[in-house]
Amino acid sequence: MTGSRPSTGKLVGQLSRDAFADGGELYFSGADRGQLLSDLRHLESWPVPFLLVTGPVQMGKSTLFRALSTRVDPNTKTARVNAALVREQPALLLAIAQSLGVPVPSKGAAPAALIDAILQQVAAQRDIDRDTLILVDDAHLLEPRAVDSLLQLMRAGERDGLHLVLFAEAELGSLLTRLTRHQADSPSFQELPLAPLDAAQAQDYLAYRLREAGWMQPLPFDDAQVVSMAHTAEGRPGRLNQLASAALRERSGPRKRRSQGVGIGERLQALWAGRPEWLTWSSVPALPPIHRLLVATVLVLLVLMVVLWPGDEQEPEVVRLDIPEVAQARIERPSGAPSDAGQAAGTTPSEAGVTRQPQAPSEPMPTREPEPAPVPTPEPEPEPAPEPQREPAPAPAPEPEPTPEPAAEPEQATTGGARGTDWIQSQAAERFTLQLFGVSSQSRVDEFMARQSNPENFASFQVSRDGNPWFVVLYGSYADRAAAEAASRRLPGTVGQVDPWIRNFGSVQSDMER
Repeated sequence: MTGSRPSTGKLVGQLSRDAFADGGELYFSGADRGQLLSDLRHLESWPVPFLLVTGPVQMGKSTLFRALSTRVDPNTKTARVNAALVREQPALLLAIAQSLGVPVPSKGAAPAALIDAILQQVAAQRDIDRDTLILVDDAHLLEPRAVDSLLQLMRAGERDGLHLVLFAEAELGSLLTRLTRHQADSPSFQELPLAPLDAAQAQDYLAYRLREAGWMQPLPFDDAQVVSMAHTAEGRPGRLNQLASAALRERSGPRKRRSQGVGIGERLQALWAGRPEWLTWSSVPALPPIHRLLVATVLVLLVLMVVLWPGDEQEPEVVRLDIPEVAQARIERPSGAPSDAGQAAGTTPSEAGVTRQPQAPSEPMPTREPEPAPVPTPEPEPEPAPEPQREPAPAPAPEPEPTPEPAAEPEQATTGGARGTDWIQSQAAERFTLQLFGVSSQSRVDEFMARQSNPENFASFQVSRDGNPWFVVLYGSYADRAAAEAASRRLPGTVGQVDPWIRNFGSVQSDMER
């Protein structure tokens, strides 16, 4: 099933990164997890707008949270929150409001005011036919008041397209049941438990992680190892990562040690420590017989020298050497300098426990006192000249607000002065525009255009959506995406809170022709 296992050293050398590191953007789509992610991405397929994804630690909840956060429909306003960082009620509501782009103060806002501000944003998104999605990871860490605030948001915002997904351990389901049991208008929720991986799914998961790291050969684990790891990990992908990484390290570490062999020094230390079993010749790496004989002879001689060496309790004789006059002069220290560390500390050699042997009298050897070297007098350093003061740089001129480029040819405007389909069709396909929103009523477009001071910068067109008319509002015409992005950050205040979609006119014209 797994084929022949390659060497671990070869495997590690071909990996582009750690195959079993935590985090990252990898998402295993086997074991029905790919289908679950697809269902979560399409809000219209949810049975209820309030879902609870549960599972024990290391079951893959946070991995699913990250995957859904990066793959959600761009037309959905999304707030992503990690409850491990915002466990209390005010911090949670503030994080949701800021993630949705609600202008609220960072400190001092009351929970009730934050809830009202979030619900107003949800209603504003519904006005432009956009849903709102709130994702909360590690939701089981929230305090009860924070969970109750989420229920209040769902109770009031469900009719305006608010959706909520909590990723938590199963204990949160019990808390939600208790909180909603005595409230008749509480929103209902559905729990989606993550199932553990069996042995076959664990094998697919390990192969997927290695393949994403650049390993294209057979799995380096045999069937028994995979079954054992799946059983030990209880089917949890996070725990599988740890076990697989440890198995690779265990295979690479001891084998490298055995390939190097055990040195002679280590064998002597083992003999001294009373472990002669390390000295078996079977563990000596590729040692010729003649070398083994020489080593054994040396060991025998060393043992005989230690055993048969005669003991001598006499004190060792101190041998003194007569130092020639020239050498004596070279090592003579200047007068007043300490001769050794003991004298520098105020002790004599006899006090430090050193016994000197009596010395026969000898004629004193003349020594020359070294002349002290002249100490150079440092010259005063000139004072540094003061640095000239730099003239302040002129303040940069304010960046002009980009304005939409005028059309190549004048076109007739629609109601309220905005441009129509003829102008849109006349634009080059490679130019870009900002799609502000789409609504189902022409009167709402007219009301929007009536509030604009420069309606000629806007355009609108009509398409069919699910068999019904759908009216889309555009803003500007730009030579490239960079100019369109700059304009999206400086929209007129009369536009309101929108999330512009940067499109080229080619795609807009294709929609109009359908």
